[in-house]
Amino acid sequence: YGVPRVCLGQDKVPAETVASPSFAMRVVAAVLTHAIQSEAIEDQIAKFAPVLQKMCADEDAQVLALFEAQKACLEAGEGKAEPVFSALYESATVTESALNAWQSSTRKGYGSKTKIIMQLSSFLSRLRSAPVEINGDA
Repeated sequence: YGVPRVCLGQDKVPAETVASPSFAMRVVAAVLTHAIQSEAIEDQIAKFAPVLQKMCADEDAQVLALFEAQKACLEAGEGKAEPVFSALYESATVTESALNAWQSSTRKGYGSKTKIIMQLSSFLSRLRSAPVEINGDA
């Protein structure tokens, strides 16, 4: 399915609809599916980062978006998880805290998290070993 027209600024969506978690996750799922199908995953996630950031304004929404990413990556097959999760993090759509919350969550219904975590091992390792920023300095 394609990217919702709201992502492209072509529709006027009432604020209460945009604020709905189910609407937000439908948008996130559509953007992720589009990005994965385009084969330019990082570029597409960067392109839609302002929309994704708006849909994932708090940590709970970010964790739900990571579950949507998990599901989309499992459906797409091997090799998609690292570029998707890395791009979500690099685009400031999700935080390290949200990634940690997603990893420790027991939420069901999104497929095998273990498979995705295995595919993300080098990304998660790099994230853990990165210097901690204090006041914007590395």
